[in-house]
Amino acid sequence: MRKIYILSLLLTSVLGISQELTKQDALRYATENLTGTARFRGMSGAFGSVGGDLSAININPAGSSIFNHNMASFTGSTFNTNNKSNYFGTTTKENFSTLDLNQLGVVFVFTDNNADNDWKKFAITLNYENANSLDDRLYAAGRNSSNTIGNYFLNFAQGIPVSVLDNNSYSQLNFVEQQAFLGYNAFLFDPNSPNTYSSNIPAGSFYQENYISTSGYNGKFTGNFSTSYKNKLYLGLNLNAHFTDYVRTSSVYENNNNNPSLGVREIQFNNELYTYGAGFSLNLGAILQATEELRIGLAYESPTWYRLNDELRQSIVAVSTDGPDTFTDSFNPDVVNVYPTYRLQTAQKITGSASYVFDKKD
Repeated sequence: MRKIYILSLLLTSVLGISQELTKQDALRYATENLTGTARFRGMSGAFGSVGGDLSAININPAGSSIFNHNMASFTGSTFNTNNKSNYFGTTTKENFSTLDLNQLGVVFVFTDNNADNDWKKFAITLNYENANSLDDRLYAAGRNSSNTIGNYFLNFAQGIPVSVLDNNSYSQLNFVEQQAFLGYNAFLFDPNSPNTYSSNIPAGSFYQENYISTSGYNGKFTGNFSTSYKNKLYLGLNLNAHFTDYVRTSSVYENNNNNPSLGVREIQFNNELYTYGAGFSLNLGAILQATEELRIGLAYESPTWYRLNDELRQSIVAVSTDGPDTFTDSFNPDVVNVYPTYRLQTAQKITGSASYVFDKKD
């Protein structure tokens, strides 16, 4: 898997983390990678009307009654990610590989050979899949000739009374005030009135780095039931339990290449966001054996209803100079911000499919 990131916006525009759901957040839970059994992946998931595969029930739950006998399987996968970033004309690359348990499941098939019963078969399936591996690495670096990341903290601070930053602890403040509080305690700016501030970062050419590491997964556990009518019509139902565990660690570093003799020379800002939660969805599906050669499939997948939680840790380090003297101001509040539980609903989906057997060979 290869991803290319063009970082054309100011680095300061993406430093903050608050409990505002972004498009990237929604896609993280709404998008599923092509995972599953080797057979399923080898056919690029084109199993909507084929069935007979443990991963195929995620496309059409009627597919489990295509099995003729009990079966169990597990699948491991390696994910290789190559990320390329461009920041102010500087190109960087980051490569990452990981090994995951991709799929684990079992199907139990029950056949009724009674000629008077038209419901010939039913199947019960339990299956786990890693719907989306969230492990990734991204590194961007370059020289910004106009904008320091210190402006991120300064902009949050403007309008906040000095008394709020002086007389409160980090845990007592809201998100906006916390960002100002971090910059204030790293001496990135000083008050020039009760509600306004001026930067302690001299103008210069700023070398900046942004390293982002993510880990985690979106998992899905499926309980499936399907049945066969006269071995012509197959009907199925999935009940899906979703769960997510995601950690995003970012570290932004800046160095003033002008090496000022007075003011802030270096900054490092660290964030760790932990998101976890669970969800529910269901699938309905049917496969019609129209002829000996032709199968037609139709399936419905409901939205996934998630309840998610965010926890955030932050810290900052700044290095300042005053003539021959160098000062390091490190502020780690050692506080976990626990935000209220929020809801996310993904889109529903309808899948139509068909398969045709042109010839059989023994």
